[in-house]
Amino acid sequence: WAGLLGVSRVGVEDDFFELGGHSLLAAQVDARVRKLFGVRVSVRAVFEYPTVAGLARAVARAVDEAAGEADEAAGTTVIVPRSGSGPVPLSFAQRRLWFLQQLDPSGVQYNLWSVLRLRGRLDEQALGDAVADIVSRHEVLRTTISVEDGDPVQVIHPQPLTSMEVTDVQGRTAPDEHARAIAVADVNRPFDLRTDAPIRTRLIRLAPDEHHLVISLHHIASDAWSQQILAEELSTAYELRLAGGSEQLGDSLQLQYADIAAWEVENASPEWLEPGLAYWRERLAGLEPVELPTDRPRPAVRSGSGQTLYFDLGSELYAGLMQVSQRGRASLFMTLLAGFKVLLSRYSGQSDVGVGVPIANRNHAETEKLIGFFVNTLVLRSDLAGNPTFSDLLAQVREHALDAYEHQDLPFERLVEELQ
Repeated sequence: WAGLLGVSRVGVEDDFFELGGHSLLAAQVDARVRKLFGVRVSVRAVFEYPTVAGLARAVARAVDEAAGEADEAAGTTVIVPRSGSGPVPLSFAQRRLWFLQQLDPSGVQYNLWSVLRLRGRLDEQALGDAVADIVSRHEVLRTTISVEDGDPVQVIHPQPLTSMEVTDVQGRTAPDEHARAIAVADVNRPFDLRTDAPIRTRLIRLAPDEHHLVISLHHIASDAWSQQILAEELSTAYELRLAGGSEQLGDSLQLQYADIAAWEVENASPEWLEPGLAYWRERLAGLEPVELPTDRPRPAVRSGSGQTLYFDLGSELYAGLMQVSQRGRASLFMTLLAGFKVLLSRYSGQSDVGVGVPIANRNHAETEKLIGFFVNTLVLRSDLAGNPTFSDLLAQVREHALDAYEHQDLPFERLVEELQ
């Protein structure tokens, strides 16, 4: 827990959520328990037993229950590296984005990007080498997509397909504006997934001691979790390059994203899919879309343009929300989701509200350090009929979220196909 929560010391009776835990970290606890003890305790167990002492008892019970069935259980949960070096099928999540890109090849809705502002002396060669080190470490960043017999497949290249580009705007009037224009143009350039690597990097030199590093990624090879891994590993790799070498970036990766995709497709039998489909069929039966009033008609063709609004809740409100969450034995996410559902219900006049939420979907400890597209979508449904109290609604949201986490493995596109 200390490593996951970023605290120096954890007592056996300390509360996981009071120490800063949340649903994502609870999923990592579950994954690490599975790796260490060979049993799964579930995210729900972390919420029900939010202390080391309590969870230890839950693990002990799971170990006892698994006795005599360990070999059979292990065969269903262990992911092993793929054999051979040929093309690999796309993961279910990748197939979803590949299909969307075929509908709109010039679209940039699934371009992910970040701009790192670097101040101080910079060794540009070392930074470029560090970027190459990251791409060499993660196969998915040097993967293109080909079509074989009508099916898209991953083609993994032995070497990086691109290198960091450098653009110099020193001496120009308003170099910041030039840098911004270059960055905007870069991140709005489509990826051709058949020929392009899913990553582009550009260093913009504004002054001898000020640079911007623009990192563009296609979502088919990355997600928000992956972007954090990339930033952390890039920092480490740059320090290693400055020290004069290209030492190993931490532990070698036991698995690559293509291994996960191959395992997922290989195990996606009707028998594996049916329990998840049965759960979601029952859970979402009769759900209608929320119809929000708008001041304009919906366009015939969706543009993809939009805005992001950033705001602060303030420390007092944040503290109050945390107290509400702790009283309800819920995460802050669950509390905010319940509030959002109240808002949707009041605006729409509907009491049956379903909200789609992304989930990290990294249920194996081996995936924690992998760059790739793992995210799945869950539909969390709530019944606000009868104007329940907020604490009752929060209890309902909490229960439904924990149930949904137990059934998160079902690929969202299979659910869409099933429910039409």
